[in-house]
This record gives sequence, structure tokens and C-alpha cells, in this order.
Amino acid sequence: MRITKFTIENYKSFQFPTEINFPVTDIEGRNIFLVGGMNGAGKTSIMEAINYCLYGTRVEYVYRNINRKEKALGNADVSFELTLELDDLSELIIKRSWSAGTISTPKARDLTERLVIVKDGKRVSVQSNEVWQDYIRSAIPPAITQFFFFDGEKIQELASDDHSEVRLKTSLEAALGIQYINQLVSDILHIKQDERKGFVEITDEDLDYKQAELRRERSKLNRKLQERQDA
Repeated sequence: MRITKFTIENYKSFQFPTEINFPVTDIEGRNIFLVGGMNGAGKTSIMEAINYCLYGTRVEYVYRNINRKEKALGNADVSFELTLELDDLSELIIKRSWSAGTISTPKARDLTERLVIVKDGKRVSVQSNEVWQDYIRSAIPPAITQFFFFDGEKIQELASDDHSEVRLKTSLEAALGIQYINQLVSDILHIKQDERKGFVEITDEDLDYKQAELRRERSKLNRKLQERQDA
């Protein structure tokens, strides 16, 4: 999976629709893109917008970061569009937008979020946006984006982070789906505990002791049977 294009509109310094392309290079292994610019040019805004396009965010934050010129004109429509090439070479477009409709002086509470998914040129119809949101989160776990989208100034911070190993382990587990296995183990233990609620409290140590006791009794029985046969 790779990003091929991103469009951002009416967010912070991006007043008008701005398209950012991520072309494929002819050199194998060259898949790192650097975005440069002066302070305040919008470098961090691009990374924020990509994350919000994927996972959404609070309407209060979107409203607070609408382009000032457009907000003064009563325009509260914010939109992000991310184009991805999947591993099977199909194209997936994620469009997330916030709009206040025809309200002349919109407030944060007036914004309505909309998520649209287009695959290979066809809009995907689902009963609930939560279905596709779950798909996006499973395909691109939020925990791993911090290792793919970050400010150059934060590289040293990541390298010197005492908890970076734990964070990396957690993120890789999320990318590989291991968290679902951990959740399954937790659920099984929970079910096991529920099944024991109606009985006298029995621990694993109690079960081990009873099994050992059963083995001893079986051993005694086998010796008695052998003595009887010898007699």
C-alpha cells in the first residue's frame, strides 16, 4: 500500500484546494518523500490532515483550524482526500469532509462530518461509516502512522525516547494484527472466569493438585491389580 495523492482544502494555511502528488520513482527502494517549506507554510498541517482524513477528529478542532479568510466569509467547508494504491494495485480514495451547509455564520456545532470511499472509480455503498472506519483502522492502524508521518525536528526526539522500544513493539503488533490475538486471549480468560462464578472458587493450583492426586490413585490401583494377578 502506498499514498499516491493527497488533497487538502480550507484547512489552516491551505485556503484553496491544494493537491500533493507522491510519484513513483525509477530507483528501487526510494520511497521517502520530504516536504520542505518556511515556518508556517503548512508542513505539519499536511501530516495532521492525512491523519484526520484517515481517522477523523473532533469537529471543534476542525472548526478552530478553518482558514481564517474563508471563515470570515462564512465558508466552513473543510475537505481532505487521500488516494492510495493497494497491494493488489487497486485504487482506494478516502474522502472526509466537514460542512455547515447553508448556515451563514456557522459554529463548530453546525459542522457535519461525511466519509466517502471510492474503490477503482466506484463509490462503495455501506450501511454505516463505522464499517469503513473499522476497515481503515485495520488496514492502517493509527499506532503506526507516527513512524511514517513526522516532522524532521522530531527524529531526534524519537531516537532519544526511552520508551521508543515499547512504542515500536506496540505499533508493530498493531500492524500485524497481533492485538486481536491478545484480545482473544483476554476474552477467553474472561469467559473462563464467568463460567466459574456459579461454583466454589477453584484456582488453577487446585486443579493441578487434584490431577496429581488422581494420578497417584491410579498408580495405587495399577499396583493392586498387578499384585492380584501375581497372586
